[in-house]
Amino acid sequence: MFSGIKKRWREARGDTLRVEVEDLVLKLQAADEAVNQRAVITLYEEYKNLESQFGEINNISDSGKVKLAKRLTKSARYVFEYDMGKGYGLLILSAYLESQALPGDDAEYVGLLTRQMLNAALLAVNAAGKEGFEGQSEADQVAQRAIGVSKLLGAESAREAAEITVGRELSDEEWVEYKEVWERNWAEVA
Repeated sequence: MFSGIKKRWREARGDTLRVEVEDLVLKLQAADEAVNQRAVITLYEEYKNLESQFGEINNISDSGKVKLAKRLTKSARYVFEYDMGKGYGLLILSAYLESQALPGDDAEYVGLLTRQMLNAALLAVNAAGKEGFEGQSEADQVAQRAIGVSKLLGAESAREAAEITVGRELSDEEWVEYKEVWERNWAEVA
């Protein structure tokens, strides 16, 4: 009895997720190019980050995917106010992960749609290579946009800007990995 209720609840969540993703697609279609570019970059970077942390995404348990999806959604809500593109990218990845953990046709549709979006992001960023969408390195584009917003939010250093962007404190090891790009761009942004 309870397993049937749980299955129906999860299928209903798939229906809700489909509505959310269809709404997200409409909003992205209406958004300007910069928001869409930022969504693509975020989707690419966050997916690669998950792969580096957990390996093949398909090897993550369903409950693990749901937990990651919830974490990404929470981060998306936090950053959306000052970086819509990043918020959209996080929401797409969240929907992709959650859809894989849900039964039903609606969840399968969301999985296919978000996988197509993810594949497009992977192709676009890989095609751009080291050069980003505007002839500037992708890392510099991302850092400059994030630094501009972070300065408005009170960041007083490149590291604070990076931490505001990711929504958490960076470990010293993480900062060593990323600091060159952030520090190089810190002075460039007024």
